[in-house]
Amino acid sequence: MTFYPRDTNIIVLDPGSYSTQLGKADYLAYPTISAKTVLNKQPVIDHGLIRDFNHLSRFWSLLLQKHGVIIEKNEFPTFLNIPITWSKNDIELVIQIMFENLNTPGLFLLQQPLATLYGVGIVSGVVIDIGYHTTDITPVIENNIIYNAQKTVPIGGADIDNYLNQLLLQQNMKYDIPTVIQIKEKSAIVAISAAAIDEITEVTVEINEISPLDGSTDSTKPPNVVIGSIRSRCCEVLFDPTLVNKQCISIAEAISVSISQACEAYRRQPLWESLVLTGGCSKLNGINARLEAEFQKLNAISEHNVDNQGKEVKWIKIPDYMTSYKDCPAEAGFLGGAISAKLVFGSGGQGYISKSDYHEQGPSVYHSKGF
Repeated sequence: MTFYPRDTNIIVLDPGSYSTQLGKADYLAYPTISAKTVLNKQPVIDHGLIRDFNHLSRFWSLLLQKHGVIIEKNEFPTFLNIPITWSKNDIELVIQIMFENLNTPGLFLLQQPLATLYGVGIVSGVVIDIGYHTTDITPVIENNIIYNAQKTVPIGGADIDNYLNQLLLQQNMKYDIPTVIQIKEKSAIVAISAAAIDEITEVTVEINEISPLDGSTDSTKPPNVVIGSIRSRCCEVLFDPTLVNKQCISIAEAISVSISQACEAYRRQPLWESLVLTGGCSKLNGINARLEAEFQKLNAISEHNVDNQGKEVKWIKIPDYMTSYKDCPAEAGFLGGAISAKLVFGSGGQGYISKSDYHEQGPSVYHSKGF
């Protein structure tokens, strides 16, 4: 039986360690579901890796049902963005989940860095995905991921949260991590340099809800939080991982190394002019300017700055005409998936993995039909 997908039925699924987005393949509409990637209070995806495939299957099943999918009569083909950290074995098990557990009628897989580039309208560039636990830096040239130059740095939003919590405790301000995250999201700002942190002014943050540390269920109207320079100091972990006792290079250094390994020196400048920042931390105010300042510092101390450092740095963002995604760099991957899904599933069945393809070839079918 041939399956003919309808535009209104196509689903885009964009998984991450902190949150997962799901929605219809409509580049004019924002994801309808954004849920923390947690099942039974346990992370389903941790540091970019699948923790438990059974939990992943159950988690995705819940999301699909929330979207209105009846698993037994699933008529919603899925466009799945694949994290760069997933292995071939992971991908094959995911394909098995999709067809055998979730009963998808059609499936297409695309690496998240490619989806992110498509979301901003380019096919070559460097995707800098600052996630919750890790930062993935992936150079892409003409739709091809340069795997040998891909870098993962074990630093991310969770490190900012934990460091901010330490700084708050030093000021005798005790909150649980969800509240600390709320403080970060409402007030954090990246200073142009470490020396400029003391110039950051105080702001008052209104907290929606504070969970009692003693585990009680009493609920009171939380007081506002007045926070000063530590709202900027907490972000320094992205540029100095030793602040949280991590012995790794900074994000700026990793970007420089990745580009230097991606291609010959004469081809590097176009990559420096096509930087795409995404992930939860891409929303931090001032992060683009600070990264540029860090690049300049590296350029000044590099013995081979002509070869390794870009003469000019440019950031590529989601086009302004994508009004639903204005100022939403973290959703570039979902947008790229929504745009690509219309092309893939509208190709008369030639581009995606159908049920018959899966039954004939098994999970390894993605080697012939996929990214």
